[in-house]
Amino acid sequence: MDYLQRILYASTKAISEHMKESDSYSKVTKIISISILYFDFGDGDDYIYKGTTNFIGLHNHTQLKLNEKQKELYKVRQVLKIFILSII
Repeated sequence: MDYLQRILYASTKAISEHMKESDSYSKVTKIISISILYFDFGDGDDYIYKGTTNFIGLHNHTQLKLNEKQKELYKVRQVLKIFILSII
């Protein structure tokens, strides 16, 4: 039942184990998690799923965007490009 949390835990553990104490978080490389499962993962009728992290405001329902300094730092144009989790 807690497989999504297990995927998140393993991904963050991989990041933290490969960082030095003084490293900037902008140096964190993207982690792609691929799971080949032999059990029902949830209630769905597809066989390949891809999840992304997207931040939507609860009040105005607007999507969070990167400012220009963040775009330069992370070399991406959208927040969801920083955080991607693939589940197969």
